[in-house]
Amino acid sequence: MTVRIASEADALLETRGRWQRRSLPPALGPCHTDRLDLAPGLALLHSRYRPGVDLAESSQKALPQPVLTVTLGLQGASAFCEQGGQTLDFASGRTTVTGFAQAHGQRRYRAGVAVRQLRVQASLDLLQTYVGAAHARRLLAHGRVRQLACHDSTPVSLAHARALLWQAEHAPEHLLALHASALGLLCEALRAMGAVPSSAPSPAAGPLPSTRDAAKLGEARRWLETRADQPANIRQLASQLGWSESRLRRAFYAHYGQSPQAFHMQVRMHKARQLLQAGCRVAEAAYQLGYEHPANFSLAFTRYFGYAPKRARNLAA
Repeated sequence: MTVRIASEADALLETRGRWQRRSLPPALGPCHTDRLDLAPGLALLHSRYRPGVDLAESSQKALPQPVLTVTLGLQGASAFCEQGGQTLDFASGRTTVTGFAQAHGQRRYRAGVAVRQLRVQASLDLLQTYVGAAHARRLLAHGRVRQLACHDSTPVSLAHARALLWQAEHAPEHLLALHASALGLLCEALRAMGAVPSSAPSPAAGPLPSTRDAAKLGEARRWLETRADQPANIRQLASQLGWSESRLRRAFYAHYGQSPQAFHMQVRMHKARQLLQAGCRVAEAAYQLGYEHPANFSLAFTRYFGYAPKRARNLAA
């Protein structure tokens, strides 16, 4: 049974300094969204939901001007079903970019599935400042909800997200740092879409390595990408590069925003999701990815995405 609620009518609002928390009734389970307005036209939102029931949260939101929203799925999965019939899916490890001036529909969550999402919202006026009026209007030409992009979150986006979450928890009063990281996340999302030039490096990726080190890091990345069917042997990889394990970890994290192990897990889990959505059984996907026991694979998949492998076919790739 799905519980349907009207978010605008049923939400509980609470102010925490500059932040505003919108919570659903406690009977539905721990579900809330924290919002911080960083500047005119720029907002940061952090949602954490774990409903005790299948939940359909209706929205009848109309805005004074179009807004571009960058959503990073950090855990679990949810969907937005727009009144016009289209469905937008949000999943862990994915970045979804949408544009809208009105959002009439339902946000849907599965019972017991923990969902965590980080969003940056930028108004048309703000986008015009950074990408020009013509391009901003092209991005936000439709009044209703429109998906502009959906792809695996880049290491740079994840680095910005980690910075935002750390700052929000440990230094929420430092608006300059939050503002800078939010704009960095927005810039990376537009860069991945080809909406801004990609020639300039992002500071979140760390200092640029030397040409020789960059080539070795590219070799390391390709080595990990081609070994989705087996556990990562970081010692072997470091030896092949002629580096120590610690040097490999430091360089990989500085350049890609995550450890080699985390990147390899990302490769394996997204390959797993592709196999499952293509029709593979759980045990078959587990064996193709080098897991001796399907139960270990199921546990790793559930920890990574926030939902069991059997549900993967019904969620966005």
